[in-house]
Amino acid sequence: MGDGMVANPDLGQNPDIIKYTPLTISASGTTSDAANTFGNTPIALYMPGAFTGTALTFLVSHDGSAWVTAQKDGEDYTEEASASQMIPLDPQVMAGVNHLKVVSNGTEAAQRVIQLACRPV
Repeated sequence: MGDGMVANPDLGQNPDIIKYTPLTISASGTTSDAANTFGNTPIALYMPGAFTGTALTFLVSHDGSAWVTAQKDGEDYTEEASASQMIPLDPQVMAGVNHLKVVSNGTEAAQRVIQLACRPV
């Protein structure tokens, strides 16, 4: 583009803009394994097609060993969930989260893999 304009980047093609990390909930489980955000902000979850739970809460940590429940306005931060859904996350809650676990309100009948999308701060 010779007029000084810069084309918008294709977010799906630029790994420096959006990073994806799998979060796995084991069969008969409710809590995912931990994801390290590597200084990026969690922005969305992509739910698998056979997800059982209807709500999610989040365990967060600054160091990957001391976990607390994410809060918003003095309450546990909760997002509604369903199968095959993209869930946007509140950036004010997720800012500064270094490690994240997802907690489903329902026991999963089989292993479920949720894709966590993060972007640079």
